[in-house]
Amino acid sequence: MGTTIEFDRIAVKYEVDEDFRPTRYLALAKVGADNCFNRDGSIAKDWSLLEAGDKTRVIQKVCRAAADAESGMMRYSNGSTKPENVIKNWRQTIEDDPFTLEEFQYKFPDAKLSVYQPENPDELGWKAENALETVRDEWKQVEKENLDRVEFHAEVTPENLVLFETMRKDRKASTRLYFKPK
Repeated sequence: MGTTIEFDRIAVKYEVDEDFRPTRYLALAKVGADNCFNRDGSIAKDWSLLEAGDKTRVIQKVCRAAADAESGMMRYSNGSTKPENVIKNWRQTIEDDPFTLEEFQYKFPDAKLSVYQPENPDELGWKAENALETVRDEWKQVEKENLDRVEFHAEVTPENLVLFETMRKDRKASTRLYFKPK
C-alpha cells in the first residue's frame, strides 16, 4: 500500500435555501499516491471530493482523514505532517480562502454530479428516497453498457448539491463528483 499525498486543497462555499445551516461547502483535494506514477515518472495526481455539506460535516470528515497523517498513510507533497496541521490547514482553506461556486465552475467547467440508483431503493431513508425521486425526474439518466445500475448526472448548482448531499449521507446510496480542471 502506498501513502496518500495531498498536493492541493480547495473549499467551495455556496448557499442553499434552508433555514438551518444555509452555508455549505465542497472540500476537494488534489491527491496522489507514492506508488502510482505517470509514464514520465511523476506521481499521478487527481482531484477528489473529500466531503460535501455544512461546515460541521466537512470538518468531521477532515478529522477522520487527518488520522491517516498520524499513521503515516497520508502526507503533504513537501513531507510528513501531523493530524493537527491537516485540520488547521483545512480550516484555514474553508474560512479564509474558499472558492465561490462560480469560481469552481470556471476552474472545473465540465464538473458533473452523479448519483447511482441503489439496487434496492426501498432500503433508503425517507430523505434519500425523496431526493432520489427528484433526481429521477430532473437529472439526466446516463446509459452505460457495462453498468448494471442506473446513473444520473446533473450540473453543479446549489439545488442539485442539496440533493447530492442528501443522497451522499445515506450509506446505501452511491454518489460521485466528476471534475477535471481546465
